[in-house]
Amino acid sequence: MNPLRSVGGRLGLGLALVVAGALVLVDLIVVPSLERNLIKAKLNRLREAAPAIGSQLLNSSGYTVDDTIREASDSADARVVYFRVLTYNPPKLVVYVDSNPVTSADVEDDPLVPKAVAAYPRPVSGTVSSGRER
Repeated sequence: MNPLRSVGGRLGLGLALVVAGALVLVDLIVVPSLERNLIKAKLNRLREAAPAIGSQLLNSSGYTVDDTIREASDSADARVVYFRVLTYNPPKLVVYVDSNPVTSADVEDDPLVPKAVAAYPRPVSGTVSSGRER
């Protein structure tokens, strides 16, 4: 006997279609909107924290820069990288101090860093992909 001929079978299929439709709508509408809002909130917090971190770095000596970077990273809940400018035209920078204790290789060729030097003192933001990670 065909299960779709019974009322229970039809109701079950209808419920499954409604749930699948709701999940598709959530994935297409809610998730991207939530992601944009979270990114926007994080960028706003970082923009607010940046001037204080900059003044801390200006007031720190060469011996305390590592500690200042670690403290700034903890307070901003973000990775903090201090670059040293080698040339301004074209912008060439090297990593001076990084709050990431493992490696700085992933930020050495970051395309946003030269843009930030060129746009100084205006903030620059964007999304950088390294491999499959954003």
